[in-house]
Amino acid sequence: MLLGLFHLLEERKNGKERAKAEAKVAVSKLMDEVIFLVGDDSRAQLRRVHRTLRDHFTVVNDQRLRAASDAVRTASEATQLGNGQHDPRITELRANLAELGQLRGRLAAPVG
Repeated sequence: MLLGLFHLLEERKNGKERAKAEAKVAVSKLMDEVIFLVGDDSRAQLRRVHRTLRDHFTVVNDQRLRAASDAVRTASEATQLGNGQHDPRITELRANLAELGQLRGRLAAPVG
């Protein structure tokens, strides 16, 4: 009878320890799965943020490059036009100055 009772208590104790061990294994598996899913989600979100930032700054960079290219082109055109059109304009202005000088000379001359 004592041996049976001892065996029964041992069996109950072993059952509790087994249940604790199984619970620890189940919690460990659950934690591994949660850590995996959180890591996977965080990597996916990081990729999305990276893509969004890359696209945004690509657009900003393209706009800046376009503006710089337009400025260089405008400056180049102004230089080309300046070389070709300043001379006729200067000659025209000199002719106007000469004409004004002649008119001034006529006005300064005594009438008579």
